[in-house]
Amino acid sequence: MFEPLDHIQGALADLLPAMVADGGGAELVSVEEGVATVRLLGSCNFCPSRQLSASALKRGLLQRVTELKDVNVVYPSLPTFVPSPSGNERSPQ
Repeated sequence: MFEPLDHIQGALADLLPAMVADGGGAELVSVEEGVATVRLLGSCNFCPSRQLSASALKRGLLQRVTELKDVNVVYPSLPTFVPSPSGNERSPQ
């Protein structure tokens, strides 16, 4: 029987050391109907190479967990800033 969470978590643990060394990371969000959703963490959110990291993570999971049909990589929402009415300072939104 396919135990997706254990298998995917193990594969993710194998793939994370390189990301963690650069201050990043990833976590498993969900698995539904053979599709895993993984969220990038840490410096991966700001890195200009995050698309490459996401592609490598997806490829690595699909190679290690052959039962997976697909992997979606998502990024956390980042706060946006808008000018304050006075125009002198910025406030988070």
